[in-house]
Amino acid sequence: MQDKIKKIRNIGIIAHIDAGKTTTSERILYYTESISRIGEVHEGAATMDFIPEEQEHGITINAAANTCYWCEHQINLIDTPGHVDFTIEVERSLRVLDGVVGVFCAVAGVEPQTETVWRQSEKFNLPKLATINKIDRIGSDFLGVLESMKHKLNINPLPVTVPLGEGEDFETIIDLIKLQVFDYDEDSYGKIVKTRTLTSDEFNRIAFWRERFIEVLSEYDDKILGNYLLGEEIDQSYLLEVIRKLTLEGKIVPVFATSALYNKGIQSLLDAIVLFLPSPKEQIMQAIDENGNAVYLLANKTEYFTALAFKSFRYKKEKLVFLRIYTGVLTNQQICYNANTQQEERINKIYRILADEFEEIEQAFSGDIIAVSGLNNTHTGDSLCLKENIVLLEPILSYQPVLSLAVETENEEDLAKLDEALLQVADEDPTLKLDQESFTHGGQRIISGMGELHLEVVLEKIQREKHIKLRINKPQVIYKETLVKNSESIEKIGCFNHLFDEKRHFATLSLTIKPCQTRVENKINFDKTEFYKINDATLVELNINNRLDDLNNLSVPSLTKATSQTANEQLKLIGIIKEGIITALKCGPLGYPMEGVEIDVNYLIFNEDNISSEAVLMASHLAVRELFSHIKTELIEPIMKLNISVPTSFVGNVVTLLAIHNIKLDVIDDEECNMRKNITAYAFMKDLFGFSTELRSASQGRAGMSMIFDKFGHRI
Repeated sequence: MQDKIKKIRNIGIIAHIDAGKTTTSERILYYTESISRIGEVHEGAATMDFIPEEQEHGITINAAANTCYWCEHQINLIDTPGHVDFTIEVERSLRVLDGVVGVFCAVAGVEPQTETVWRQSEKFNLPKLATINKIDRIGSDFLGVLESMKHKLNINPLPVTVPLGEGEDFETIIDLIKLQVFDYDEDSYGKIVKTRTLTSDEFNRIAFWRERFIEVLSEYDDKILGNYLLGEEIDQSYLLEVIRKLTLEGKIVPVFATSALYNKGIQSLLDAIVLFLPSPKEQIMQAIDENGNAVYLLANKTEYFTALAFKSFRYKKEKLVFLRIYTGVLTNQQICYNANTQQEERINKIYRILADEFEEIEQAFSGDIIAVSGLNNTHTGDSLCLKENIVLLEPILSYQPVLSLAVETENEEDLAKLDEALLQVADEDPTLKLDQESFTHGGQRIISGMGELHLEVVLEKIQREKHIKLRINKPQVIYKETLVKNSESIEKIGCFNHLFDEKRHFATLSLTIKPCQTRVENKINFDKTEFYKINDATLVELNINNRLDDLNNLSVPSLTKATSQTANEQLKLIGIIKEGIITALKCGPLGYPMEGVEIDVNYLIFNEDNISSEAVLMASHLAVRELFSHIKTELIEPIMKLNISVPTSFVGNVVTLLAIHNIKLDVIDDEECNMRKNITAYAFMKDLFGFSTELRSASQGRAGMSMIFDKFGHRI
């Protein structure tokens, strides 16, 4: 089993849209004989872009996984989206990978969304390779892209294979380690590759690259530096050893020249995946046990099963959950414990993932990325383990939606189908949020997502799969509210006191509200919370009703602290209080969700004769509503960060367009790569409707743009 783990590579392909990710993935599958023919993206036939919406739009929407084999190694490959609206697909894929291949366009260089996904991968400290693709295209600039990578991504790129000629003059690819020329057989679509030694003319043409290759490695290795200065031959096996070490340490990024569409350079990339990227055995995953202590998961530990659910998918009307196994063995019919929901579920079947096909297998091991059926109550980010060894992995972060829209069916009888479909999609896609209140009345359903394309694709899928027609309203910006600037802290209490079934349900909660220092999210503090108990007799004696004035009769210092409660009992009460506060914060004084507030839970008084969850929940809600009646709030709306790559000749047009849309220009990057500039700007989401269309017009279709959510803010 240990040898098997050493020969697994879990890798992802990341890039800006249209850099050639899926085309590269398709060649990897073809050369590893996972598929018998090549499907092209522009023909809507790519193996990894298998859902109709991907084929129609010509982009990757869902992160697609596949298993292939190269040089006796198993490669679990995930092709991720390049469009910003589907960032969660990149995030949750990177969370379970051990290495990354970044694909860069040889003409466009480091594009805006490339930077975004590259930074995402850095959060997980993933070793990386890079390929400069489309080297055959007119305007390609291999050196310029390398310099752009170094400048924009703050990395040290190491060219390992380089092109012999570029653009119309592109001939083939050279290996700088072995100093060999690759000759690709066109009749076999590049599957047959012959190598030969360099001619003297060819060596002279790539001498600059060989020198640069050695210079980069010499910065880190004295032996290579010594051999280089003495003009001595450097052992190839030693070069491979040093490159692998530096790659795993994140000090270099090996770079490979490719022309994926014309079937050149991919086999060298496959060799590098095997040689330079880590196996699961070389990665250490941190988690916490049931007592909150840090534990470290090693792939070679087989005693206990641990896995992370990172995606769910409907396959033939059955819910499949994608898992990355970190330790142990998983078998069919095995009972797993969900550490998040604290429920046990039985695995029905285990599948090896082959894009849109699933091959049933009997068991899976540490390092495997697989799909399973039977986990109907497991969601993205949940940790799976054994009940006798509970482990909680770091969850997968979600993203805040920025747009919402109302949708309804043309026929009333289709409403149930719409509701079912929305719930299914929301289970698969954590960035799609449903307004639950809209489900309780009327025919309209309000959904929120990451952008116009995201919502468009979701509704296209529902109409196609459920065979229903929808009326779709225009997208609306999501507003929130927050405390006005320089608000002072305010303390208020909420009391619930009622008789039900001859039992007194009583709870009083004291809360303090103040602006959160980060002004990013809400924070609820329990570090100074006190718990007090009171009994039925005292409540009757003090004659406490629901009126807040009656609470003057209740002196907290005279009450008995609930010191006899167990930690689990207090945690349960804290959970109920938190639920009540979070629910109440969904509708602030102006009717919008609250954001950027900090709430201190001061104390809770409960009836020891009847500890009522309902009373605690209602007291929490009433305390927040009481706070709302004494605070002032203001509306805030989503602000987006824009990265625009534009030819230098169109910079003036783009800057003018920014001003027309009230977009704040931040920086124009002075670095020129292929005569392009990079513009960073910030804009309210509301001001961006129609902007991308105008940007294409202002730049004659030559500008590229990505945008990511930055924060919620208010207009001055």
